[in-house]
Amino acid sequence: MARRRLRLTGFTRFLLFLMIITPMAYFGVLYSKGEKMPTSIEEVWETFRPKEKAIQQKEAKATPAENSNLNENTNANSGLDNSKSNVDCSELEEEIKDLEERYLRKSNKVDDLEAEIEGLKKQIDIMQKDSE
Repeated sequence: MARRRLRLTGFTRFLLFLMIITPMAYFGVLYSKGEKMPTSIEEVWETFRPKEKAIQQKEAKATPAENSNLNENTNANSGLDNSKSNVDCSELEEEIKDLEERYLRKSNKVDDLEAEIEGLKKQIDIMQKDSE
């Protein structure tokens, strides 16, 4: 009996390579990030499945009538939170003012440093001319 030697095409070699290297790369990345290693195939499969929240959001497309009901409920509840939102607004306005002041200080400092750089460049040019 003559035994035939198994011949592999380039594509078959590529597929075998991917079947071996891909899991090794995946587990190597998990290890390097310090994440928990999966103990079963199901855990690995769960990481690649779409999350249930995303699926529910796609499936739960509301009709225009439902959207208007949601808007009415939101408007009714906004009166209850009005005082809370005023406090939040005043805090946010204070933070905005503080950030604007910081921005102006930093901007002035940058302008001063740019002027200093220009002065130093002029001094360097003068020194280079004197040395020639």
